Formats: sequence, C-alpha cells, structure tokens
Amino acid sequence: MNVQKNPLEWTVFAAALAIVAGCVAVLVAMTLRTSDKPADLVVTVGRPEHVTAGFRVPVHVRNAGDTTATEVRVEVALESAGKEVERADLTIAFVPRRSDRHGFVMFRRDPSCCEITARAVGFEEP
Repeated sequence: MNVQKNPLEWTVFAAALAIVAGCVAVLVAMTLRTSDKPADLVVTVGRPEHVTAGFRVPVHVRNAGDTTATEVRVEVALESAGKEVERADLTIAFVPRRSDRHGFVMFRRDPSCCEITARAVGFEEP
C-alpha cells in the first residue's frame, strides 16, 4: 500500500523542519559566540517611593558578563556630606549572563535628603 502525502502535509513538514533547523542554528551560533567572560555586575537604583514601612527604593542589577552570578549581594547606602546615614542590603539568588534582575531595599529615612549609592559587594560562581 503506497500512500501519497498531500500538499498540506508536505507544507507542514517543511515548516516544522525549518523551525527545528532555525533553533539548532541559533543554539550553535550562541555557543560559538559565548566566551567565558566573568560576571560583570552593574547596579543602579530607581526613584524612591514612600510606603507604609518607610521608603522603598527599586534596585536594578545587570549582568553584562557571560557567566551566571549567584547569591549576588548588593549594598545600597544613603550618604550625606560624605558620611553614611543609613544602609540596606539585598541578596539576589542569581543573575544569569547578559540579563537583569530587580529588587527593592527599604529605608526608614527619606532618601531625598541624601545621595543614594549602590554597588555589588559580592557574588558566587555556580
């Protein structure tokens, strides 16, 4: 029994084959382009918001490197006249390569009185 495939079946087969081939090509290209550049963390803060518990400051962590950073520890401080007024810490479970993570820190004091500084103080390599 010789069953012929109709044009729709051939079209679906060709489309599926093209999608699978495209996915494989993208994965191979990503593998070839990726280096072993260590995690490169850049920390920025957003605009403080007044909430019931005090002041919430959004924290944005970007990993520009090619390796994942785990247990990323971020320190955010309020400074006035070169002195630290208040400090908050944030730990982010992981920041994959070339990606972003967001979190928040809380302050009792109004951050508008001071300069907000933020930095990554440490991380682990998985």
